[in-house]
Amino acid sequence: MKKAAAFGLAALVLLAALYFGLTGYFEKRFKGQLDARLAELKANNGVDIAYDKLAVDVLARSAVLSSVSVRTGEGVTAVDSVTVYGLADFDNTCNFAAQGIDLSGQKNAPAGTGPFPGPAKADLRLDFAYDPKANLAEVRDFRVFVDNYFELDVKATILDPPSAASGGNMLRFFLELGDARIGQARVSYSDRNFLQYVLAAEALRTGAAEEAVAADYGATLDGQIAKYEQRGAPDMAALLTAVKQFARDRKGIEFVVAPEIPVKIGNLPKDEGQAVALLRVRAKSL
Repeated sequence: MKKAAAFGLAALVLLAALYFGLTGYFEKRFKGQLDARLAELKANNGVDIAYDKLAVDVLARSAVLSSVSVRTGEGVTAVDSVTVYGLADFDNTCNFAAQGIDLSGQKNAPAGTGPFPGPAKADLRLDFAYDPKANLAEVRDFRVFVDNYFELDVKATILDPPSAASGGNMLRFFLELGDARIGQARVSYSDRNFLQYVLAAEALRTGAAEEAVAADYGATLDGQIAKYEQRGAPDMAALLTAVKQFARDRKGIEFVVAPEIPVKIGNLPKDEGQAVALLRVRAKSL
C-alpha cells in the first residue's frame, strides 16, 4: 500500500515537472515567434505592440499577454490583456481575444455639450483562418463589444481572397478584392444605446424633438420601401422593412448573405435591389 502511494506521489511529481518544463519551453518558443512577428509588424506597418508579461497554457494551447500597449504614430492604446489561441500556425491563422481595450482617448464631453458619452473600454475577438490550397478565407468569428454603444458579430467565408502581398498596397488590394467571391456571411448587431445617441445628436443639430427626428427617418424608410416594391424588388423592400423594425425596437438586427453559388464581388450589379437578390441577403430584427 505504501509502495503504491509512493509510486503515485512520484508519478504526480513527475507529471508536474513535465508540465512546468513544457510550459517553460513553449513560453520561450512562443515568445521568440511572437517577438519576431511584432518586429515584422512594426517594420512593415509602423504598429508597435509591447506587453509586460507572457503566460502560456500548454493544455489549452493558448498564451496570455498582460498590460499590452499598441502605438500607432503618436497615439498609444492600452489593452488589459490579449489571449492568443492555437499556437501552431501563425502563417495561416489569426485567433485572439483582446479584453479591456482602453478608449479613454475619446474623452467624455462636458455636460450639455454633446450626446455621445466617451466609451470606456471595448473587447475584440478575432478567429480567422486561411486555407492556401483551397484559396479560402474563413472569418469564424469577428466580434466587437463596446458596453454603452453596441455589439457587432461577423462570420464569413470568402473564396479567392486578396493575397497577403496586397496588405501593404491598397490599390492592389482593391483590384484583387474584385476577384474575391462571397460564399456566405452573417452579420449580427445589438444596440447598446448607440441609436439613441444618434437621434439625440440629430435633434441637437436641427433643433427638433427626438420623436420628430425618428418620425422623419421612418418616413424616409417608408418611401424607400414603397419605391422598391413598385420596382419589383421585394428582397430589398423586405430588408428595409427589417431595418425599420430594428430602428423602432432599438434592440438588434441580423443580416444573412447566402448566395446559391459563390458570387464574385466585381460582378455584383450596381442596382441595390438586384445585388441583394443575387446575394440572397436576408435581414431580421432581433
